[in-house]
Amino acid sequence: MRGTGRVTPARLKPAGEQLARHAEVAFAGAISGHHNLMASVICRDAEDFYHCLTTQVAAIDAYEVSIHVRRLKQAASLIFQGRLVHTSPA
Repeated sequence: MRGTGRVTPARLKPAGEQLARHAEVAFAGAISGHHNLMASVICRDAEDFYHCLTTQVAAIDAYEVSIHVRRLKQAASLIFQGRLVHTSPA
């Protein structure tokens, strides 16, 4: 999961440090643009992602959050040359 948030400039450093303390956070940093805080989070599964989102991310004092989810692996799906391939029954 990658997410961006917008916090007041005075809260940027504390909010980034608060995010970075969590074990699931692989990267947290200040960015420029509409949003000024970005984090990449690695979760085991959808349940772990939901827990992270509703506890750790929700605790950050941001007034706008945008979440971007990218699934890296899904059981029973095969991707070949960037396309989903339907497997035939055995």
